[in-house]
Parts: sequence; structure tokens; C-alpha cells
Amino acid sequence: EPTSSINRGIAIYGDKIFFSTGNYRLVALDRISGNVIWSKRYAEPNDSYFSTMAPLVVNDKIILGISNMSSRSRGFVAAFSAINGDELWRFWTIPQDSKLKGASTWMTGSYDPVSNILYWGVGVLERGSGNSSSLKNVYDNSIVAFNPETGEVIWSTRLAENMPLDWDATEPLTLTEIAVNNIKRKVILMAHRNGLFYLIDRLSGEIIFSNPFVEKLDWSSKNTCPSVWGGTNWMSPSFDPVTNLFYVMVLEGCRGEAGQFHIKAIKPSSGEIAWGYPVRGSNMAAPGIMSTAGGIVFSGESSGHVVVLNAKSGEKVWDFNTGKQIFASPVTYLSQDRQLISIVAGSDVITFGLNR
Repeated sequence: EPTSSINRGIAIYGDKIFFSTGNYRLVALDRISGNVIWSKRYAEPNDSYFSTMAPLVVNDKIILGISNMSSRSRGFVAAFSAINGDELWRFWTIPQDSKLKGASTWMTGSYDPVSNILYWGVGVLERGSGNSSSLKNVYDNSIVAFNPETGEVIWSTRLAENMPLDWDATEPLTLTEIAVNNIKRKVILMAHRNGLFYLIDRLSGEIIFSNPFVEKLDWSSKNTCPSVWGGTNWMSPSFDPVTNLFYVMVLEGCRGEAGQFHIKAIKPSSGEIAWGYPVRGSNMAAPGIMSTAGGIVFSGESSGHVVVLNAKSGEKVWDFNTGKQIFASPVTYLSQDRQLISIVAGSDVITFGLNR
């Protein structure tokens, strides 16, 4: 069954590698040989689903959501056995008997192993399918917290109502602890496509506050800001507990404008912008961001440059031109006691050594 869809990553558990296919199969490979151990379809072919997401490993379970183009079939999050692929539970974002459509779950969620809570962002409803504000068990444009063993909902929080565009709440969820009014709280940091930064209590789901992270925020139908693409999207943000800053790739501009990407540093305790770095190149590519304990921030630019910024001030420290557009997030790892940085540029993997 060939598929041409993109893939946003894999998961590793023991000696197995897991990935999802565009035609919604969860595949387990042997890490050593590359042989297929098992392959399970987790959606029906006639239900207009597809998948691009990286699976999430939680204990001995593989967790997956689904894409549906914000329309047609209802979204779900499902858990499968890492041993044989058997389905263990499934959560639906819309009840079966509802006339509503959409609410996809296409971005990988986040897991807190200390509290044993799984968090997942849910997309918007198909435009024109109805209003969910007074309905039960409808979770569009929400963050949902689950018990990962059973799929039971612990809490859910809807982030905004009546947005003019299909700005999904399916951005990466960063879990950390920060001081809010001199009280340390376990929180979720989230930059939403609608242009608002949210600080959310991850034990209760309370929205502590939201604050714009784009210069122009206008949800009117005449001059909608941010653009259709949103103020940010699926690329990875990063949080540095030393600088206490949250770094995110931001697209400034309104509907119908070309826009300009910026790497922005947000103070999570207040939502204020600490600094911004204008990204060079077109707005065709938007890489993710990685901060390190060395006080630097790594990202890429549509111009093809790998760029390194001072994590505290945003000043450029160094860059390197790969000659190809960069869509991926950088990663860092140890190899033979050396710290390396790798990033995908075009179809190449480029690796740097951090040497003194």
C-alpha cells in the first residue's frame, strides 16, 4: 500500500522502532534488522483520514492521533500495545451521534511521567458544521488531559471561541515548572496559531493567562491577523530554565500578506516578548528551535542558514549556509563523548561538532 504523505518522526521502545504511515498504519520495525514485526491499520479507508505524525511512547503503549483536514470524520487519540499493536483504548473528540465534524488530533501530544498525565491538543471543527460551546463531550480547539492507562479524561480546556480562521490548537505542548506570583506551579507553555501565548496549569487545566505574541492581533473578518497559516504552527519551540525564556518560531503578518518569520523569546510568567530575531529568506520554511545549557539557541532559516543565537539577548553568535531550505528542528546528542548537532537541510543531514 504505497503512500506519498510526509512523516514527522518515529518513536523508539526497546528494540522496536514505530512510525505511522499516510494511510494510517502503525508499523513496528526491528531496530537491528529493519524487518517489519507487525503492522496494524487504525482507521477505516473510507473515513477520509490520513496521518503524518510521530507516535508517542508512554510506558508500554504507543499513542497516536489522526489527521482529517479539519473536516469530515471526527478526530481521535488511541493507544496500542507496543508488543503486538493491539488497540487498548480510544478517545473520540466528538460523540458518534453528533452532526459536528472535524476536531483532528494530528500533532503529537506531551507526557508527564511524574504525574502520569498525557496531554493532547485538538483541532477546530469543520467551518459551518455547528457550534460546540454548549455541548458535552466535544473537545474542539482544546487541550485534553488523559489517564494514559485507560484513556479517561482528567480535564479539558477550550482555548478560544469564534475564531475567524482554522487555527488549530495542535501546537507542541511544553511541560515545565515556573514561579507565578512567587508560587511554583506545574504548567503548560503553548504558543497558539491564533496569536496568543497561553500559560496553563497542567494539573487542573486552568488558563492562568493568555497574551499576544504577535505584533498585530485582529480577529475581525476584514483584516485578520495573524494570517491563515497562523502566528506559529507545528515546528518545535524550546524552553530554557536558566534564562527562563520560551523560544518559538513566529510568522508576523495578516491575511493576504507575505509575512515575516521571527524567532521570539517569551517570558512565560508574564507573556512579554524579551527579544526577537528576524529570520532571513522567504516564508516557505519554518524550522523548529532548540536551546542548550550552554546559553545558545539553534534554529534554521529559509535562506538555508543554520543560525546560533545568544539565548539571553537574541544576538547572533554564528551561522552557516547549507545552501538548502531548512524545515527541520536541530537535535543534539553525544557520540563518543563528543556533543554533536544535526539538522536536515533539503534532503541532507548536516552534523556539527561543538568543539572548544
